[in-house]
Amino acid sequence: MPFETLVLNDSGRIAEDKRLPYVTGAEFFGDRNPISYCQSVTALTLARTLGKKQRPGDRILAIVDPVFAVDDTDCEGRNGKETRCFG
Repeated sequence: MPFETLVLNDSGRIAEDKRLPYVTGAEFFGDRNPISYCQSVTALTLARTLGKKQRPGDRILAIVDPVFAVDDTDCEGRNGKETRCFG
C-alpha cells in the first residue's frame, strides 16, 4: 500500500459528483508529508549526492509521439505544416 494513501483522521466520507466517487473530509498522510520513492539505496544515494551539485535551471520534460520509420504518417506533417523527420 502506498504510504500517501494512509488516512490520518476518521472524518472522511465518500461523495459522488456526476456519478464519480471522491473522498472529502479525510486527511491523508501524503497531504501532510512529502513522499518520494527510489528503486534502491544506491539510487537514493545518487539522487541525494548528485542532486545537490547540480543547480536547477530551465528544464523541460517532453513526451511526444515517436517516429520509427521514414514512411510514418507523422512525417507528412500535421495541419498542413511540414515536419522534419530523421534529421
